[in-house]
Amino acid sequence: MSPAESFLHLGDTVELLGEDLDPDRLERELSARGHRALGERQAVLCSGSNACPAQVRAKLADLPGDLCVPFLLVELEGAAPVFAAHASSYGVIPATLDDVGVSSRCHLAYFTERQLTRVNASEGPRYELCRIEGLRLDWNGIELEDSPLAYLAKSGVLCIDGAPAQLADYDQRSLLESLFKELGSDSPLGELEDFFSSPGGLYRNLRDEILRAGLWRPHRLAQTPIR
Repeated sequence: MSPAESFLHLGDTVELLGEDLDPDRLERELSARGHRALGERQAVLCSGSNACPAQVRAKLADLPGDLCVPFLLVELEGAAPVFAAHASSYGVIPATLDDVGVSSRCHLAYFTERQLTRVNASEGPRYELCRIEGLRLDWNGIELEDSPLAYLAKSGVLCIDGAPAQLADYDQRSLLESLFKELGSDSPLGELEDFFSSPGGLYRNLRDEILRAGLWRPHRLAQTPIR
């Protein structure tokens, strides 16, 4: 789980940041501790597990150099975390970002180049790292000037009842229940419990069924791929 506030990821520990902190004070704090400045890092919007300390710890394990990663919980206008139109090999439908006409809260991570290279290697072929334009990001009442990066699912955005499925509206169980209901009883995937108990090759079939049923749409964000 991701903390419901801003935090510093410090390798094996997490330090929560107060709501009265501003970017200048954070820069001074990072400098005093010997960490890289925000301006020397890449700002990346994290819509899913990349904001989970346990996942970040695993991805950056044994990486030499600065392990500190600032995660700022920002108010985001122009994008929101939604579900991707594919499933992982372990039976989870992962997250992506899209413009769905609502504001949201999302963690903005500041990775060093070395850290970002490691995270890139962990994402695999299903995601594309893109520069996102046209967003407004506010942190503790201060507008940030970053045009952030984000990992967008190449599969597009999962749609339920004709609308993008937002992370704020579903957990994995309720999402898959709604998705299997939309796919109908004639779907070759079988029962939902079979998918939960043994996703195996079914996760690839689920992507095919989502495409067949038209339960997806392309991203609508202004994006420029960078890898």
